[in-house]
Amino acid sequence: MIKIIPFLLILTLCFSCKKEEDKPQEYGSYILRLTDSPGEYDHVYIDIQDVSVNVSGQGWIDIGPQVPGIYDLLSYNNGIDTLLSIATLPEGTITQIRLILGSNNSIVVNGNSHSLIVPAAQQTGIKLNVNTTISASLDVIEWIDFDAGKSVVEQGNNVYKLLPVLRSYTNTTNGRIKGVLLPADALGYIQAIQGTDTLIAIPENSGFFQFSGLSGTYQLNFIPTSASYSQQTTYNNSVAGSQILDVGIVTLQ
Repeated sequence: MIKIIPFLLILTLCFSCKKEEDKPQEYGSYILRLTDSPGEYDHVYIDIQDVSVNVSGQGWIDIGPQVPGIYDLLSYNNGIDTLLSIATLPEGTITQIRLILGSNNSIVVNGNSHSLIVPAAQQTGIKLNVNTTISASLDVIEWIDFDAGKSVVEQGNNVYKLLPVLRSYTNTTNGRIKGVLLPADALGYIQAIQGTDTLIAIPENSGFFQFSGLSGTYQLNFIPTSASYSQQTTYNNSVAGSQILDVGIVTLQ
């Protein structure tokens, strides 16, 4: 028996298909910022010439940077950052961020400037795997934390190589722990430890320090480099989401 599909049903199905096909692409706001974990150098200069993101279903999309050129990584510690790119992106998931470096990369150690060698494998782009959702209903800010202390490898004879160690976090995963470490003559620094991961902060001259992009519970070690003072440790320092935990003033004795 041949079944006849009512004309009205066919019309409804066709209209639904056309409506789905005509649905406009939605876009979301995306801001990319650069920050750094400290290193024992005077300056670490990297030459950022291009930035792109890989969006699921879209491929690589060029997003900047706003100002191509040289960035001193060690200027962006303790909650300080700088703008890299602003973009309007199609809805989807960013799976990778890629930085293209130029040739003017250098490091200053004890007042002396040296070339910072970028291995050939990195010259096609420094890639960071991420999982960042772009939605029309969200304004996304993402930070690239470029760990200068772990990224620079001394080869000997004043030869320095850049082997980038990066992490990222967004405005919804930017838990922060901040405080003040005194006295200044203790020459102290702070470790934030979670499992096998250790982050380091070196206080400003005022003693202020801040860790960013944290999630979970951390042990904080306040470590003097002067033998006149002793280490202090606190436990169960917890942050989630975009919370800020202020541990106040820690005075080494």
